[in-house]
Amino acid sequence: MKTGFAEISKGHLKATNTIPKAAQGNIIDFAWQLKKNGLSDVTIRNYSKSLETLVKRGANLFEPESIEATITSQTWTNSTKALVIASYKKFAVLYNIRWTPPKCEVIRKLPFIPLEKDIDELIASCGKKLSTVLQLLKETGMRIGEALRLDWNDVDFEKRTIVLNNPEKHGNPRMFKISEKLIAMLNRLPKDNDNVFGGSSWRIMFNNFNAQRKRSAKKLGNPRL
Repeated sequence: MKTGFAEISKGHLKATNTIPKAAQGNIIDFAWQLKKNGLSDVTIRNYSKSLETLVKRGANLFEPESIEATITSQTWTNSTKALVIASYKKFAVLYNIRWTPPKCEVIRKLPFIPLEKDIDELIASCGKKLSTVLQLLKETGMRIGEALRLDWNDVDFEKRTIVLNNPEKHGNPRMFKISEKLIAMLNRLPKDNDNVFGGSSWRIMFNNFNAQRKRSAKKLGNPRL
């Protein structure tokens, strides 16, 4: 296993234990190359998961014809197909495989924009750590991966600022002015780890968020959540 890639590799080894070991190795090597190219962990996982799905559905990663046959035989939405196509396109480039991707038109829709009171209601209904993460994302617009990599040294409680030194997607380092409310929420978190959120996994955080969102929507009678 390659040094500096333990977290992603371990995550994918768990996810790929139902596919051949050779394919597991190819996908981990693929993920490692994407990491070296500066792609975010979330993007790497999405691409790798797409390749795992192709293999589980019977495709051979080194036979483009089987890839296309597998993709076209699925009842996936166009958005899912587009992600799988983009994932294999990256893989084909890495392994010098000649492949002409099938066309897949994704119909773009306007995103759902929640009301601020809905956001605040959801944040208030979550636990201590998750509510702090959500408040941070609301105030700064950080990506979840950026937020979960923050160290306590990045937080200036006196000046009420947070410095983002590890941006994703080739972004620039940034400094944010944050509210007294967020400062108070951060102060309630344990400080027994250099990392603000204790090295929490984005996947666990995401699953907790989805579960809490559904519980809150039901409890508060607010389907917008």
